[in-house]
Amino acid sequence: MLESNDNEANIADQHHGNDAAQCGATDYSAAAREAFEAGDRVLAMHLYLTAYEEACKRAPLPGMEAVAALREAWKLACDLRERSIAEYIYDKLEPHLSADEAKDFGLDLQSMALDKLSEFGISRSDLEDMADMISDEIGAQARIARVTPLMSTSAPADALSLPREEGRDQEQEQAAPARDSAADAADDRDASEDASSKSPLTGRPMGFDDLVGFESAVEDVRALGIGVKEDEEYRLLLDTLRAQHGLDKLSASGSVVFRTSSREDASLLMAATAGELGLPTLRVQMQPGPQGMPVLCVTTAADRPARMNGNSRLSLESPSVLLLEDIDLWGAPLIEAASATEGEGIMFASMSRAAREAFGLIGSAVGNPDIYVLASVAGDAFDQGILYDIMEPMNIVDIYLPDELERRRIWNAIALDHPSIRQLDLARLTRVSRNLARFDIVAAAREAVEDAYRQGLKLRRYVPITQSMMFEHIANFQPLESDEYRFLEDAVATDFRNHLEELERIDDAGRDVASRGEGEE
Repeated sequence: MLESNDNEANIADQHHGNDAAQCGATDYSAAAREAFEAGDRVLAMHLYLTAYEEACKRAPLPGMEAVAALREAWKLACDLRERSIAEYIYDKLEPHLSADEAKDFGLDLQSMALDKLSEFGISRSDLEDMADMISDEIGAQARIARVTPLMSTSAPADALSLPREEGRDQEQEQAAPARDSAADAADDRDASEDASSKSPLTGRPMGFDDLVGFESAVEDVRALGIGVKEDEEYRLLLDTLRAQHGLDKLSASGSVVFRTSSREDASLLMAATAGELGLPTLRVQMQPGPQGMPVLCVTTAADRPARMNGNSRLSLESPSVLLLEDIDLWGAPLIEAASATEGEGIMFASMSRAAREAFGLIGSAVGNPDIYVLASVAGDAFDQGILYDIMEPMNIVDIYLPDELERRRIWNAIALDHPSIRQLDLARLTRVSRNLARFDIVAAAREAVEDAYRQGLKLRRYVPITQSMMFEHIANFQPLESDEYRFLEDAVATDFRNHLEELERIDDAGRDVASRGEGEE
């Protein structure tokens, strides 16, 4: 009987909670309608959102009234052209939409994204043509879903763009209070938000001096005449060549292709190269959309926006920089088929106008001596056929895995940003991080730091980073068949066994003390 009464009480409490949630949502919805009738559409939009969120807090699933309030908020966000709020509402509303509604809502988001890009000087027709051309290449609909600033044109403050070791002692002392203030976060969520809210350094584009571990690759880029303005010897060489050959400068005709096994490393070096050039930059890349379909992502720097030429469709104004990220993922099978020797002319003629304009955009940029075309490709990617032909002449810059000296510089730079790592054996970490890309080394170190940070929050005390803890996170990035992985696995297992033996010794010592105490009594 008692169990039955308890169940009935629980059911009654649940219904009471649902009633309270519906009551709260109804109150906010009524207030939203009043605000809308009074002409305050912004307030009405936020009240509708609050009605939905309050309903979600008090009930496992939002009711029909809460979903209806969210739909009203969506309508107002679209009317007000509040793109960011509309994206937030779409994520919440998508599970409640039919297939046709999801398509219509996605088109509304695309329209707002295009309007945002028009503020950067890129017209709607140019972007729509570019989306159509990508759709033809990948065999699926490509949509412009959102617009984000090109943050990589400025030097980020986190460890992904590591400061050089030389001349950084004074800056580290000045930055120490800012890093110490982050340790005052109340919980793990606050700490994560604090880490993710770091903004890039303003007023200074990221360049080669902000990179660590790219020394050999940077030298290859500088051999192409990029980023050598501060090199006095190189400037004297240019003066001699100009006088002897009668040329003011070499044109930028052609493209620079960064080839590497780590796409993150290539993206970082491309951004630094664009920063060294100091020209308006337009980046084109493919990303998965909300429903898994490919989405065309076009980004430009707000301080140096790249503009389309009004006299010719899908052509950039010069001088500028065109970044083509991961071109080996741009519908490679279709491009390879179109570049086949037999029937090549027929297949190319059958391509849509937008696809031909795509190749025209890249071809015109490659042929323009005032436009730098930078592209990245995976090291094991196959020949892209027509796309590679259009990008000729190509200057290949191979980004190899960091050597021992470059890895040591990376670890030294990481230790400058994270004092808790300085106590570790950096020489040993340099050896066991072989086979890892630069981005992977930084990611492993960051994970270890965050792991120790979380443990400190739970234990309410400082938890140092141990060598074994760092080994464990580095092993997550090592190939399973590598000698380094087996070494790290054995080292972690040995440290764990030693820890168990130490606990056993402490336990035995405690028992001996207890037994002696009983004997004395």
